[in-house]
Amino acid sequence: PQRAEFDFEKAKAHLSALGDSLDMFAEGTAVKIHIHTKTPANVIEYCQQFGEFVTFKMENMTVQHTQTHIANNFAEEYVSNMPPHKKYAYVAVVLGDGMENLYVSAGVDQIVRGGQTMNPSAMDFVKVFDKINADHIIVLPNNSNVIMAAVQAAECYEKADVRVLRTTSMCQGYSALVLADPNAPDIETQLSIMEDSARQVVSAEVTQAIRDSVINGIKIQKGDYIAICDHEIVCSEKTPDKAAETLIDKVLAETDKDVVTVFYGKKASVNAYTKLSDYMLSNHRSVDFGVVYGGQETYEYIISLE
Repeated sequence: PQRAEFDFEKAKAHLSALGDSLDMFAEGTAVKIHIHTKTPANVIEYCQQFGEFVTFKMENMTVQHTQTHIANNFAEEYVSNMPPHKKYAYVAVVLGDGMENLYVSAGVDQIVRGGQTMNPSAMDFVKVFDKINADHIIVLPNNSNVIMAAVQAAECYEKADVRVLRTTSMCQGYSALVLADPNAPDIETQLSIMEDSARQVVSAEVTQAIRDSVINGIKIQKGDYIAICDHEIVCSEKTPDKAAETLIDKVLAETDKDVVTVFYGKKASVNAYTKLSDYMLSNHRSVDFGVVYGGQETYEYIISLE
């Protein structure tokens, strides 16, 4: 069918009546739209008459928390059964029920729960290796403190070829897992693909300070929110969204990253990450930005920049 003629101002006025928090801007022949609406079908139907969607994302922010238990149970059930034989299998150390579900969706075979204060042992890895039926097992430790235990487990395991991809964050591990090629001709090619993907990721976290201190010239008061990027404190702010904004501004100014994903934890408020989304749309419109439930306990936000 013939496409309808597009008038930017008329389209903006029409969409404004379908929802709120509307933000529109044109880039060449493309138009990027962000809107909060209770009738997404009406928005989609209206926009389709003008052309095709290049990218499309729809999230129901009100139900993400209610899906937590369902997602967690699915992850538990999925990783508990012995799968059919395969060439490549993946083991990841993950913290947070939302992150677990993301890893399961991306194709992880076994999850080892761990975190800053709950580091798995070599035996924990061996136990999950025994649940896998594969020629090659690739381990994503996702924490520098866990790498040694993963390597020890890999060296002593004889039932499969186990390799450790030395990821130091869940963001790195997730990026590597998503890009893994099930048809890679050999393990070295597979590892190279995953390593290249992990190297592209800048990982950051926002958490609350537990004491007054001064680090790298940054004055931190107890209760402030500090942003940490690649293990270095970048800033200290009074709110988690402001800390995230300052960190993202800094990384985007210093690098060529154009994809930012924020995984919000159990402590993060809906208002905070909604404000962060609005900030990104106002200040970094060309950046592909997403907010996803991670469910981590320690950090308000885990931030991936690629």
